[in-house]
Amino acid sequence: MKWASGLNLIAGVWLLLSPWALNLGGAAVGNSVVFGIIAVVIAWCSLVVAGENRAPAWVNLVVGIWIVISPWALGMTSAAAVWNSVIVGVWIVVFALTRIGGRTRMPAV
Repeated sequence: MKWASGLNLIAGVWLLLSPWALNLGGAAVGNSVVFGIIAVVIAWCSLVVAGENRAPAWVNLVVGIWIVISPWALGMTSAAAVWNSVIVGVWIVVFALTRIGGRTRMPAV
């Protein structure tokens, strides 16, 4: 299920670049940049570690949950910032869970 980590890598890159693409300001900029970098690093680690090691995906799960709740925790008022955080955060959570629960080998018959 390393493809899920690849998709989280893309989500992290988007999160990192989104403040400029969406013209965000305030807390959304710092949060998106910091957690975008973290998501990219963790997704990259998940891609390069052995197939059975799902620790990076667990960390990305926590990062995704933070990204979802961060607009309210940080008092973001921009609709673009809120929707961007929620959509990207859910994306990261779903694909982290996919990576955590996925099989890396076919079951023996």
